[in-house]
Amino acid sequence: MFKQKNTQDKLSLVEKIISIADVDTVFRDIYIEHAKDLLADVLPPDVYQDIIREKNSLAKLPNSINEAMEKNDWKAVKELSRKMKDLHRWSEENEYLFNLGRKIYSSNFIYINPFSPGLYHEAGISIDDLPAIRKDIVKKFESIIPDDKSMKDFYQKRKTFFNFIKIGREFLDESKDNEVDLEEQARFALEHGDISRLEELSEKIMELKNRGSLSKSKNTASGSSEITSEDKNRFYDFNEKTLKKAENLGLKPYRAGESPEYASLIRHALTREFKSDSKGAWEKIIETDPLFKDGVPELLKTRTEVLSKHLIINSLGSRHFPDYVAEDILVEDFHERQGGNETVTPLLEMLGFNRRRSLSRLDIEHSLFINGYRIVRDELGLDPVLFKLVCIPSDIYLRLGDTLGWGKHEIWTHFDGYGVMQHSRFNAMAGGDKRFGGIYDLVTIGREYESDHVLARFAVVQRERMLRLI
Repeated sequence: MFKQKNTQDKLSLVEKIISIADVDTVFRDIYIEHAKDLLADVLPPDVYQDIIREKNSLAKLPNSINEAMEKNDWKAVKELSRKMKDLHRWSEENEYLFNLGRKIYSSNFIYINPFSPGLYHEAGISIDDLPAIRKDIVKKFESIIPDDKSMKDFYQKRKTFFNFIKIGREFLDESKDNEVDLEEQARFALEHGDISRLEELSEKIMELKNRGSLSKSKNTASGSSEITSEDKNRFYDFNEKTLKKAENLGLKPYRAGESPEYASLIRHALTREFKSDSKGAWEKIIETDPLFKDGVPELLKTRTEVLSKHLIINSLGSRHFPDYVAEDILVEDFHERQGGNETVTPLLEMLGFNRRRSLSRLDIEHSLFINGYRIVRDELGLDPVLFKLVCIPSDIYLRLGDTLGWGKHEIWTHFDGYGVMQHSRFNAMAGGDKRFGGIYDLVTIGREYESDHVLARFAVVQRERMLRLI
């Protein structure tokens, strides 16, 4: 599989892979699963669990020694002290493996994609650090490609991606000739203090407006998206074998239809005007966007404002702005019930659960982290690079929900992704309670929150939907 034969070289390779995974978060699970395979004979899950158990034992020993001292049981104190000394030595010897194992077996930490627009700050870095980070990750790909042949093609594609991706201030160098794209650049310049560039863009926008020569190949002057070309859609023909396996797991194929009206709202929601004055922006939308000549439904207004005014990321760490193009997915389509007892599918059991309710997002995340890759690859016969098992995304729930009768009860459903809160905290996305808008409802809940009021519904989606930079 790779040239290195000894354990130290293998560990060094895994360290590089993990360091790439921490930055290239959109494929982090792919890197981590490969790292697990490489360490199968060095640090399998049971060895890592042994290390954790011993560390827990070490942490409890001081209390045990203190209790023995209070009882004047000095024989026990001596034995426990010797045990503590041995465990200290053992723990120090295995500290490296413990730290490595924590990175490939722990699911508690949420990784943010620093290359997703507006997220570099949340990832704890400066916009000016992005070029150096990109250069470093390209170098790491170059160093591991010769030594890890089985992943060569994947590494090469990701290296190419980082070589050509526009980041940070480079975005402002893009030459685009339609008003909407220029306005996006102007907003970017304002947000990052590039006032000289903002002045240049303002002059160009006014000149194009006066000439009436704006290119509208992708967007209307009002800012609404026109996603109509078939190549924008995510069509996929699942083969009969996969469909049969999916049926056995309780998954059914659906095509979420193209929704230009939702896409248009998201487009409007990206504007600074909307963020600063949503009331005035709604009036403008109704007046200028032909998709909403009869007004914008109040529930859509509320949903759009949530997506606009709150920072939301998907489970791959990228900014969440659904594009609402048509796409093929596999989804659990069981009926929601007010009193509970929703269908327990083989998929749910394969994830290690015997119920859909009272599951915390932490428990769900851990199960998806441990089992999701294997289910996609081995149980469904799909490529995990192209597909991912997730909690149903909120926009898929919205588009399928009306037809399938979801959002009719006083319950929430776990949605893919997280709301970014203050002090680097994350809350899990959820929604669907009929009291707050049914299929339009969006909320955030604590990742540790367990309640009979929240249920889990899973879907296999195309990873591409989660890779969009906006």
